[in-house]
Amino acid sequence: MHTNTEILQGIHTIATLFQQTDKTIGNLHHLGKTEIEIIAFLSNNPEKDTARDITELRMLQKANVSASVETLSNLRYITTRQDEEDKRLYHLFLSDSAKAIAKEVTEARIQVWKKLLAGFSNEDTDLLFSLVRRIFANAQDTL
Repeated sequence: MHTNTEILQGIHTIATLFQQTDKTIGNLHHLGKTEIEIIAFLSNNPEKDTARDITELRMLQKANVSASVETLSNLRYITTRQDEEDKRLYHLFLSDSAKAIAKEVTEARIQVWKKLLAGFSNEDTDLLFSLVRRIFANAQDTL
């Protein structure tokens, strides 16, 4: 198999594993993919707490984020607070029940990583992530 194809298929397979994990948790809580992504994002990035942040950093469609934020708000998984300086922005905060879901997502994703990195030493893992970060930086610079 050609290296480019192999790498792209591998990336796709890994992404699919994480998507399946998120979907399983979403199904348990009757939440969609975007709702789970928003909960996980807000949990992992407390300093990035607006729909704009989520849209930009997770590369999600603005309309999907808006609809999911509304759903999460209606279900009381998040609360909002208007920014004092920029009235167009609303800060998003997870409820305790959403924090519990975020913990489930984190634990499930850790299990996926453990499976993916089975047989790797700590040094191997550190090297792998260092090299991947450099590749991503090079890709970003190229764009």
